[in-house]
Amino acid sequence: MAFLLFAVVAAVTPGPSNIMLTAAGAHVGVLKGFPCLLGVTTGMGLMMFLIPLGLGSLVLKHPLLLKALNWGGAAVLLWLSWKIATSSSRIESIPGTNPVGYVGAAVFQWVNPKSWLVSASAAGTFLSPEAGSPILQAACLGGPSCSPRCPVASYGWRSEPPSSTCSTSVAA
Repeated sequence: MAFLLFAVVAAVTPGPSNIMLTAAGAHVGVLKGFPCLLGVTTGMGLMMFLIPLGLGSLVLKHPLLLKALNWGGAAVLLWLSWKIATSSSRIESIPGTNPVGYVGAAVFQWVNPKSWLVSASAAGTFLSPEAGSPILQAACLGGPSCSPRCPVASYGWRSEPPSSTCSTSVAA
């Protein structure tokens, strides 16, 4: 239950993927933006499997590293919050362009700082040496981590593409 709450909070908080999904949905509508949503979802699921599998064992052995990841993650999230709060809420749409596709959105997770923070935090919080196989534990994190994103990320999407410009706001 704790991990499901963690996954929902990670899916609803502002970050690069949610901004990309909102822009894709606002630009081309739900159907044409759906591959982007699936890419983010499966990319994050894969990342939530692989990062805890590798980094998790390192974090479990070195608690100081976990503290550094927590404080570094908090600093990055504060910086992202500041950038979102001080940015213009107007997104210019370029007619005739396609949104990020499935593969691009999945690969994007590997350069997304929020995805790294979520994966590293999950590894430090939910992995335990007493819980058994690291592969099984990583699979238990990777599979369910994609589920909350689908209904959450599609909030505000329209079935019809808007005109050439649109205004959006990002709630904190």
